[in-house]
Amino acid sequence: MICNLSTRSSAEEWCGPKETRMVEVGYSASPRGLRVYETGDGDILRTIDLAKQKITVVLSSDNGGRTLLLKVEKEYDLVLIFDHVDNRTLFLDGFEEFLGDSDVMTGRLDMKDKELRKMVVTKEKRQQNVERFVRAAFVQAFEPDVLMDDNHEPENREIFSTEMTKSEFADILKLTQDSMFVELMFELADKDKNGTISFREFLDVTVIFAEGKPEDKLEMMFNMYDVDNSGELSRKELEGMLKSLLEMARTSMEQEQVEEAIAAMFINSGLENKEELTFDDFKTLMAEHMEQLSNASLKIKGSSDLMQSVENDSRRGSLPASSENRRFSLLPDGKSAISSMARRFSLKDGGESKKAATSSGSSRYE
Repeated sequence: MICNLSTRSSAEEWCGPKETRMVEVGYSASPRGLRVYETGDGDILRTIDLAKQKITVVLSSDNGGRTLLLKVEKEYDLVLIFDHVDNRTLFLDGFEEFLGDSDVMTGRLDMKDKELRKMVVTKEKRQQNVERFVRAAFVQAFEPDVLMDDNHEPENREIFSTEMTKSEFADILKLTQDSMFVELMFELADKDKNGTISFREFLDVTVIFAEGKPEDKLEMMFNMYDVDNSGELSRKELEGMLKSLLEMARTSMEQEQVEEAIAAMFINSGLENKEELTFDDFKTLMAEHMEQLSNASLKIKGSSDLMQSVENDSRRGSLPASSENRRFSLLPDGKSAISSMARRFSLKDGGESKKAATSSGSSRYE
């Protein structure tokens, strides 16, 4: 029997002690998972990708048996309250049919409604966990010799066990999930290819931006845009790099302009006879931009508040005083290195260049 992907179940979603909303829950073939829709307008509120994570089902045994909790391994949980226990049963039967023989569902538990809600990881709590995750990575990146406070061992264990999803990664960068930069940077950071970024994986990227030399950042760019992992960058991959940088700088170019800009870069670097570049070739190509790369950093949402928090910890003695005067590379303000590079890339060679149409606003990549 094949699950009908168009089937939707209506329920009240419990988002926390003071927030509920009416939703419809259906299925998604790609990515394979659950979709939560807004009742009425039908807008997608959330997609739970089940391709690389587990689900535990928890059912309430009281209050009419109407509540169902889906504990999601790497995201916040989903709590649904149906108008009747029979409708909960229908949803659960359809969900199990959708999962088929997969091992996504790890088990089913029954408990009282009050206890069920105590174990829920709400969206708000998940966001708090991700914020602590990012802050801890910053502290470790700038002060690698600082040990996490032993008085907060349970909290630290939660931080280190948290894995960031692509949507959460996009959110902290203030970008959309389908942004080329998010796609490629996430792919690069997700070393074990499990579909999420662990604390160690995020820390490795943060350290490069915090303390890395220009050549370290250049190597990361090279690996990031080497989409086919060939160890060389083709002209097409360089076009992808330029489009990504222009996207970050909120700048657009026609395909013909992109090709002309890449050709000009090759000519100016004496590489016009090459179709693919080794890392040494790429260093030659990027030589005039090394100063911008030395100042390149990621702009993280709330980084100004995060910086103040790190400095306050320093003054209280939680961190060495030296961290207060260290350069915070994930700055929210200042000249955008990548934006500058992108604008320079967008000029044709020979003094007859045309600037690409650029919309106003600061870059999201600094």
